[in-house]
Amino acid sequence: MSCPLQALSDGTLRALAASLRSGVLSGGMSPGEIDRMCGDDSAVVSNYLSELYSNGFSPKHILAIVEALLEARTSAEPLSHILELIVSGPDVPGVPVGDTFAAMHTLVQRAEREVILAGYSIYNGKTVFRSLAERMDAKPYLRVLFLVHFVRVCKDSIIEADLVTRYARHFVSENWPGQRIPEMYYDPRGLEMVPALRANFHPKCLLVDGESALITSANFTIAAQRKNVEVGVKVKAAVLVARLRNYFLGLIEADHLRKVHLRPLT
Repeated sequence: MSCPLQALSDGTLRALAASLRSGVLSGGMSPGEIDRMCGDDSAVVSNYLSELYSNGFSPKHILAIVEALLEARTSAEPLSHILELIVSGPDVPGVPVGDTFAAMHTLVQRAEREVILAGYSIYNGKTVFRSLAERMDAKPYLRVLFLVHFVRVCKDSIIEADLVTRYARHFVSENWPGQRIPEMYYDPRGLEMVPALRANFHPKCLLVDGESALITSANFTIAAQRKNVEVGVKVKAAVLVARLRNYFLGLIEADHLRKVHLRPLT
């Protein structure tokens, strides 16, 4: 049996609860009272309550159902506590504009166990990743994983291993400012010799401790983080973040993403 009470407003549910508690409905069904409170929904609500009465539910039992619905609504976490829109770019009157770089920094500063960063383009990394590197150096047990895109330019015929080695050296020397070196994985399809077989690893997101995430259109570059018009969302719903985390880790376990051996500069 579906519950039409769920479609009623909080105010209507509270009025219904008051009538069930000590008003007209406390003594039984009153179609007129239901019509007064529920308006356009009165017919379906009246039929629903009549069916409950015929099945042995007393006004006290129905009151318990109504109060449970109200309690569930008031105890549910507001959407604004779960999702936060991050819009960066030039100011527009009436539209709050945030800062993708600041949102990333805020999340990183709370990391205790794990950071997963999935990105398509990385540039100016020593600035973009400074807060992440500092957090990693300060937290010896913090695991940091980079999932990145490698690209083969045009008819470039360099073997995959050499391209990966070149990228690894460039990342450590030009894009990583920390003492500890993170883990890194890449999608080998980006380096396919045959153009038709290539695919892009295109996500831009940051996952922290499997509990919060920043999912954004912004690449991990200074221009994208601080100048471009970019749109993203900060997610604080652990069940959603866990699903994304499990997908990325599943790609690694299934060897869809391969390890890059990063080494400190000597």
